[in-house]
Amino acid sequence: MSDPQLAGIDARWLQDAMTSFNETAKCLERAYRDLEREKRRIDHELERKNDELERAVSELDDLLDSMPAGVVSTDAQGVVRTLNPAAESMLGIAAAEGLGRAEADLVDARGDTIFATCDESDGSVHEVSVALPNGVARRLRVATTSLRDREARGGGAMRMILDVTTQRELEESLAQRDRMAEMGEMASVLAHQIRNPLNGIAGFGSLIVERIRAGRPDDVERYAEKVISASRKLEHLVSELLRFTRVDRPHEAEVDVASLVRNLVEELAGESPLPSASIVVATHGVETTNTTGDAALLREALRNLIENARDAVSARAYGDPSRGSVRVGVRRDRERVVVRIHDDGPGLDDSVRQRVFHPFFTTKESGFGLGMPIARKIIEQHGGSLTLRSRPGSGCRVRVELPSPGLTNPLPVSTYGESIA
Repeated sequence: MSDPQLAGIDARWLQDAMTSFNETAKCLERAYRDLEREKRRIDHELERKNDELERAVSELDDLLDSMPAGVVSTDAQGVVRTLNPAAESMLGIAAAEGLGRAEADLVDARGDTIFATCDESDGSVHEVSVALPNGVARRLRVATTSLRDREARGGGAMRMILDVTTQRELEESLAQRDRMAEMGEMASVLAHQIRNPLNGIAGFGSLIVERIRAGRPDDVERYAEKVISASRKLEHLVSELLRFTRVDRPHEAEVDVASLVRNLVEELAGESPLPSASIVVATHGVETTNTTGDAALLREALRNLIENARDAVSARAYGDPSRGSVRVGVRRDRERVVVRIHDDGPGLDDSVRQRVFHPFFTTKESGFGLGMPIARKIIEQHGGSLTLRSRPGSGCRVRVELPSPGLTNPLPVSTYGESIA
C-alpha cells in the first residue's frame, strides 16, 4: 500500500477518534451536570431533613422540659444521657452534674444510691425514697422501659419518675383517720361489752352485801355464782382481746392442712350443737397439702371459720335437717394450699360483709365479734390471705390461701365427708 493511501487511512481514523472523543466528552459533561443537579437536590433534601430533625429535637427537648414527670435515660453502658428539669427537681441533682455519669453513681443527700432498688427489666415499677439537699424526703414512683436500637439490641433504659409523696401522705392520713374511727368504734363496743358484766357484778355484789348485813344469807350463794360468771365473762373478753392485739410469732413446723381440717370436722361432728348443719370435706387429688406454720394457731383460725359457716346454716335451716350444709374443700394450687368453706346460709348484705372482719362486730346474740378478725390475723401471720364473698340468700364463700413451697404431681382425687348431725 502506497504512502498516500496510508495517510488517508490515518486521517480517517484520527477523525473518527476525535468524533468519538467529542461525543464522550459531551456525555461526561451531561453526566456531570446531572450529578451537580442531584447533588444540589440531595443537599437541599439533607438540609430539609436536618431542619426537621432539629425541630423534632427541639420539640422533644421542650416536651421533656415541660413534662411534670421526671425522665432519666441511660445508654447501654448505664451512662446517663437524659435528665429533664422535673427529674432534677425530684432527685436534687442538676443536669450538669448528672449527665455523662453512671446511673449507679447518682446518690441523694444521704449518700444513698437513688436507683439501687430499681432493675432495668421492661415494665418494672418501684418506689424509692430520696432525700433532697434541703432535708425534704420524697417518695418517687419509678417506671422503667427498656430501650432498643434498630437492630433490636439492648440500648439502655428510660426511667419515668412520678412524685407520689403527697399521694402517700394523703393515703396515710386517710388510713390514720380510718384507724382512729375504728379505734373509736372498738372502744365504744368494748365499753358496752365490759359494762354489762360489771353492772351484773355490781348489782349482785350489792345484793350479797344487803343479805349479809340483814342477816339473811339466803340466795347469797346464787348471787355469788352470778358474780363469778360475770367475772369469767370479763376474763374471757380480756383473753380474746389480748389474743387479737398480741403479735405472736408462729412456731415454724410442717402442717398438713387437709389432716387439720379432717380433725376439725370430726371434733365438730362430736359436738353437734345443732342437728341441721353438715360438713363435707373434699381433698382434691394432690401429693401434699402441707404448709409451714403453727398448727395450733391455724387450727384456731380454721375452726372459727367453719364454726361461723355452721352457725349461719343452722340459723337458716333450724328445724329442717334436710336443709343447710357447709362444704369445705382443700386443694393445692401451684405453691399455695387453698381452703374453701362454702355454706348455703342466709348470706350477708354489703353493709355487713364490709364489716365482718372489724373487731367486736357480730350479728350473733352471743360472742364478742373477734373470731373473724383473729382468723384473718392468724392467716396473714402465716403469709396467707383470707377473703369472703357473699350475697343475701346465697350463703358465704370463704377462701383461705396459705403458702406451700415446692412442686407436686397430681394424684387421683379422693373425697370424704363428715356430717354434724
